[in-house]
Amino acid sequence: MPRTGVPGGEREHLELHIRYEHGVGNKGMPADTKFYSAKNPGVAQISRQEQVLDILRNVTTTPPDRVKEFSFKGSGGSYAKLFDGTEKVLSWDNIVWLNRQ
Repeated sequence: MPRTGVPGGEREHLELHIRYEHGVGNKGMPADTKFYSAKNPGVAQISRQEQVLDILRNVTTTPPDRVKEFSFKGSGGSYAKLFDGTEKVLSWDNIVWLNRQ
């Protein structure tokens, strides 16, 4: 059961708890992305990425739901303005591996 807490300044706090059933990931085709320089838009860096994605839960594509337990809390400082307890998570994705060149 992974549980993670990330303390920040001004008593900011993020906490995440998830328990899920492992599934078979889907390997995507390698994709190229261009990152342009803000200083000189004529300069770009190309990054190629491929990954294996395991979708645990998604409210729009409705794969089998494999999330057994989930909780998230964000509080304090600037987080208090963002997280009031009414948040709805739309997708839980497990990136099994990632290869970026």
